[in-house]
Amino acid sequence: MDSMSKAFQMESKQYDRGAKILGLLGDEACLLIVHELIVSGPLNVFELSEALNIPKHTISQHLQILYAFKIVSCEYKSHQVYCKVEDETIIEIIKVLGLLD
Repeated sequence: MDSMSKAFQMESKQYDRGAKILGLLGDEACLLIVHELIVSGPLNVFELSEALNIPKHTISQHLQILYAFKIVSCEYKSHQVYCKVEDETIIEIIKVLGLLD
């Protein structure tokens, strides 16, 4: 494979990932979760459910998807899973949407 083909393939993967991220952020529940994690910092499923008034199972399902696409990262603390958003690109997207000061 020549360098031009490799470059195109790499760009194609980046566009594909970008499109998937924008698609996920187009889902209102995902957008709310991402926003809350940026504003509040690491939270667990129960805390997100309480803050957003969204059922825990819905939060959990969305977090699994957001984690799979590396939009959120998660860590265990005291038998709880805490999730957070650290990716500056995701934070910038939320800012561009006018959802952060």
